[in-house]
Amino acid sequence: MYFLLFLIILSALGVLTYAGLQWMLAETLEDGAASQPPRAPRSFYNPRTWAAFHRLASRKALLLTYRRDRRGRFRKVR
Repeated sequence: MYFLLFLIILSALGVLTYAGLQWMLAETLEDGAASQPPRAPRSFYNPRTWAAFHRLASRKALLLTYRRDRRGRFRKVR
């Protein structure tokens, strides 16, 4: 039961992410834009965005920094 719920949530997140990216990357046509020559496609890569992502991804998850000792209490791992 929980596995099916997890799959439904995961697929919904995928569809929403795809739709969100398509919405953000779509270029809207302004009035008179048809008379202008087509512009070169924008690049998806933004160095500042990826640098921020790598800073977040390089950190350890909080649950991985704590372990239970012999008495069952949580202790921080170095």
